[in-house]
Amino acid sequence: NDKIRFSIKANTTGRASLEIYNLLGEKVKTLFVGQVQKGQVQTIEYNVPYAQRTTLIYMYRSGTEKVSGKLIGLK
Repeated sequence: NDKIRFSIKANTTGRASLEIYNLLGEKVKTLFVGQVQKGQVQTIEYNVPYAQRTTLIYMYRSGTEKVSGKLIGLK
C-alpha cells in the first residue's frame, strides 16, 4: 500500500496534470505535468511517504477534461 500506479489513456493531445490532495483539499503532491498524446497510455507511479498514507484524492486535468477519485485506506 505504499505505491500507487496510475495508467492514463489521454482522450486528446495536449498538456495534462495529475495531482493528489488530502481530505482538507490541500495539495500533497504534483505527480505529473506535461504533454500527453491522444490514445497513448502514460503510467505514473508514486511511492507514498508513511505520513501521507491516508485517504487521498486525485485530480487529472487535460484541456477541458477533469477526472477525480479517492484512494482509500492507504496504510
